[in-house]
Order: sequence, then structure tokens, then C-alpha cells
Amino acid sequence: MRHKRLTRFALAAALLVLSAPVFAQNFPLDVELGYRFVNVAGNDNMYRSQINEAEGFLLRSLTFASSDFEGKLGFADKIRLDISDVGVGPASSIRFEIGKSRVYKFTFVYDRWRYFSALPAFANPFLANGIVPGQQTYQRLRNVYDAELAILPGTIFSPIFGYTYNKYTGPSTSTVHVGQDEFRLNQSFYSWDEQPRVGFNFATGPVNVNFMQGWRRYHEETTSVLTPGAGAGNGTTPILGQQQTLISYSRNQTTDVNIPITTASGVWQLGCFGKILGTYVRTTGSSDTQGPTNLDGTLVNFEIARFFGGLNETVSSSVNNLTWRGAARAEFTVTDGVEVAGGWKKAFREISGQELMNQIFYNTALYNGAAAPNVQQILNINNGLSRSDESMDLGIIARHVGPFGLRFTYTHTKQATSVNEDIAEYVVGTPQQPYGQAGYYDRAISTYDAGMTFGVGFLTLGADYRADNANQAILRTDSTMRQSWRTRAGFKVGKLIEVNSTFSWAWESNTTVGIESKGSFRQVGGDFNLMPTDWLTLRFSGYNFSSGTHIPIINPINFAVSDNANFEDGRAIEGGLVLNLKAVKLNVSGGTYVNKGTFGFEIDRVRGQLEVPIFKKFSVIGEAAYDKYTETVYTYGDYSATRIGLYAHWAAF
Repeated sequence: MRHKRLTRFALAAALLVLSAPVFAQNFPLDVELGYRFVNVAGNDNMYRSQINEAEGFLLRSLTFASSDFEGKLGFADKIRLDISDVGVGPASSIRFEIGKSRVYKFTFVYDRWRYFSALPAFANPFLANGIVPGQQTYQRLRNVYDAELAILPGTIFSPIFGYTYNKYTGPSTSTVHVGQDEFRLNQSFYSWDEQPRVGFNFATGPVNVNFMQGWRRYHEETTSVLTPGAGAGNGTTPILGQQQTLISYSRNQTTDVNIPITTASGVWQLGCFGKILGTYVRTTGSSDTQGPTNLDGTLVNFEIARFFGGLNETVSSSVNNLTWRGAARAEFTVTDGVEVAGGWKKAFREISGQELMNQIFYNTALYNGAAAPNVQQILNINNGLSRSDESMDLGIIARHVGPFGLRFTYTHTKQATSVNEDIAEYVVGTPQQPYGQAGYYDRAISTYDAGMTFGVGFLTLGADYRADNANQAILRTDSTMRQSWRTRAGFKVGKLIEVNSTFSWAWESNTTVGIESKGSFRQVGGDFNLMPTDWLTLRFSGYNFSSGTHIPIINPINFAVSDNANFEDGRAIEGGLVLNLKAVKLNVSGGTYVNKGTFGFEIDRVRGQLEVPIFKKFSVIGEAAYDKYTETVYTYGDYSATRIGLYAHWAAF
């Protein structure tokens, strides 16, 4: 391993030496290229879930932009290329643009993301036994390609053509609940979606209109099999005298979606008096899902009151979805420094679905052990949901009332939800709501939003207040009352010193009988910046965060009601300096974040970057980063990571 790293270091050093003559050309180019070393001590999975920066060669940035070709390129008068984090970066991007003024503009974008999650404490029933990570993990790769061509840009009428392709793949682990136990699965996931689109931009005088029609197609395939060695499940106690085991499990599911998407927006500029804006978006889509499931084992099902040894299940479902939203807004200038604005917006969504599920339980037996015939269940479920949200707002802004600035906005929102539930889905009803969750619900919310600023000399002050009052809640997580305050204070003396402080507080509750949940959040802190000279900047910041939530829950074992409380108390401190000299550029920062709440942890971070010019337009950059993560209760996720980078920087602008 050491020999391999020394070899890589030698290659990186050679790269720096050879870069100078290669880049020493008269191009408008800015490029940063090099090699990054990574060393992780502790839980590598947690490091990858949080940071995921790998070791290897990295093109950190490249920018080529020019509009001066001295007439040598008749087909283009502008070319720009931007590249970032290509190589071992967790998120890479390439953007290319070429065009000729008022003739055409072509843009191509490629984005690549690497996703990883394997947290020790998430969905892990065996954490106390030291078995990590949890049972919900994934490692995915997403590639997105987007191309767009605009004809006659900047003219009265400009047609636009575009196409987007998105591919998302990778393995994962998950769980399935069957036979009164939970079993771990290995999964493979593959999906793609594409969206061709066509539209136009119309601009003449004070009017600008944009229209786009797209057609999205989505395809997904998920294959799930029992993880080797996971047949015993998560349970440790036999049920009705029989240990639950799974010998084999397989499920193949495919989903296809077709969604036309229409978007339109427009602006009408009313001279210096104001403007009127409007937007509209509409989608009408359908999706179909198919998936057979087969399993064998020794299991029990309370619904059919049987032991069983095998299950064959086929599922076919379809969903139709109509969604649209529209908005109109007007903004007017009454007098110098005084503006009045008001708007209307509405969103509507209607979903209807049908599912046909056929289950056959094989090798069944009664609880006393007597053999019983196979059991077949057929469920045909039809349900639906519609929801509309409509709001109107009116506000005024007075920017200069002496040293004060004032604003106030009132918003009234109406929400209406209708749920149609199939009888096959009813579980528990009440005398007031005998059919589960089916019914009609409406809700009204009044919002008051006000703010004030004060500025005189070196001092600036500000305060914001917002209150949301609802007549009732539809969901358990809705709030019926919510208030928030935010105050700011600042002090600035030229470039020498700048101090800013903030205090934020928010409180919300759901006063519905039987729910009576509440939560609060508080943040206080500030920033300090000192610039004694043009070549030195010092900064420091410190913040404290605290939050707490309470909501009643029902224990599914004994149906007892208990309080689900969560408290967090965090502190963040950060400082750094920037030194900018002709001979050297230095940027150093460090900080710590500590949370002493329900989930206690600490994060310590140090960053440093040194850039040394070698000759004109060429410099060498050394970079170091250190991260340390520790948890309070369990230490399975603890790690420390060191990253060192060596890069060549060529700037020919």
C-alpha cells in the first residue's frame, strides 16, 4: 500500500512539472488539476455517507470562455466550457455552451453524482449488539444529460428544443415484513427517464412570454432477494411455538410512468409603475406497476390464522394523476420608496388508483399442527384523493421612512382535501369517522408577516415576525398555531471591522384534542470579521441551536399512549484567516459542532489551502482537510479522515 501511494505521489509531482509547458499557450483558460490522498481511520461507511471524497486524480475545475475569435469562427461568436470535480469527486459536472448572437444558442450539461449511505444506527435492530451498519443501505450512481437549442435568441420569437436523459442505478439493502418478522434483502435498482421538450420565448416591448411542452417517460426495475444468512429474520422469540424462518425470497417489480408536462409564464412590464406576472404548470400522468413475489419458509400469518410454508403473490396497480398550479401577481410603485404587491395562486392535485393483488399461501397448517388446504386471497382496491390549495396575499413595502424600512403582508390560504378509501383498506373507524380516513377535510390559514429595519451611521438593526393561525389540522403533523421571530444587529466600519448577530425563535403547536403536539426552535449567535490590511482577513462565528418536539404516539403492542419527545442542543464555533500576498496565498479555517440532545455527536473540521506561484499564470496548490466525527451513546460510527491534495493551477485570463 505504501509503495502504491509513493508511486501515485510521484505521478502527481510529474504532472505538476509537465503542466507548465503544456498550459503555456495563449488561451483564455483557467484549470486546476491534481491528485488527492485520503486516509480514513474508523468507520469508512460513515465517512462515505457524509463526505464520500475518494483518493485519486481530480480535475477540480476548468473554465474556457471566449467571445473574441478575430472573425476566424463564422459559425460562433461565443464558446464557454466549465468542468468541475471530474475524476474521484462525488459530484461531477460538465457544461458546454456555444452560440452566435441572435442566431442560435446551444447548451449541453452533464452531471454525475455518487450516492452512498450505510449508517450504523439507522434501521438497525441489532445496534446494541455491535452489528453494523443498519439494514437500509444503498450505493447509487446518477448520470444526467441535458441538451437545449434556442433559435434566434434575443429576438421577438425564439423557438426552443430540449432533451433530458437521467439514469439512476446501483445496489442496496432493505427489509421485508412477512410471517410476523422482518428479513433483510439484497436489492438491485435500475431506472431511467427521458424528457423531450419544445417551446418558445416571445418578447416584444413590455411583454415577455415563455412556453414549454414536455413529455416525460420513466422506467424502473427493482429485484429483491433474501440476503445470504438472513433467513432467521430479526425476531428472537418463537411465535405460537414456531421460530419464523425464511428459506428463499424473490421479488421483481417494474414501474412505467408517462407524464406530459406543460409550463407557461409571462411578464407585462407597466413602465416605471410596476409589472404583472403569471405562471401556469400542468401535468397529467399515468403509472403502471407489476411485480411477482415468491417465498418459502416456516412462517405464520394472523390474518388467515395459519402457519404456512410458501407464498406466491402477484400485484398489478395503476395510478392516474392530474396536477396543476397557477399564479398571478401584480407589483406597483405608489411613490418613491413605497411599493404595493398582491397575488393569487392555486394548486390542485387529483390521484386515483387501482390495485389487484392475488395471494396464494401454500403448505398451510392450523395452529394445532393439523394440515389445512391452501389459502387464496384476492384484493381489488380502488381509491382516490384530491387536494386544492388556494391563497391570496396583499402587502406593502416602505423602504425609506426616515431611518426606518417597513413591510407588511397578509396571506389567506384555503386547503380542501377529499379522500375516497376502498372498503378493503379500512382498519379502524370511529363514530365520527366510521370509514377509516375517507371523507372531506377543509382548512383555512391566516398568515401575518411583518418586518422592520433601522439604519444610522455604522449601525443597522432589523426584526421580522410571522404568525400562522389555522382553524384546524388535517394531518397529525399539521400545526394549528405557529409563530416565529427573528432579530438582527450589525456594526460595520469600512473594511476594517464588521460584526453581525442574529436571534431566531419559532414555536408551533397542534391543539386538536387527542394530538396536542408542540415544538420549538431557537438560534442565537453572530459573526465577526476583521480586515486590518488588504492582504489579511480574520473571521470568527459562533452559534447555539436548540429544539424540542412533543407528539403523542400509540404503542402498537399494548395500544398505550406515550409522549414521543425529541430534544437537540447544539453549538457551532468556526474561525479562519485569509492571507493574500504576491508570494503566497493562504486560507485556513477550523470549527466544531457539538450536539448534546437526543442524538449526541460532535464534528471537528480543519481546512487549509496554500497557493504558491511558480511563474506568471502558473502556481502550485497544496490542500489539507481533517474531519473527526464522534457519537455520544454508540461509537460504531466514529471516524477521523485526512485528505491531502496537490494541484497545478493555470490561469490564462
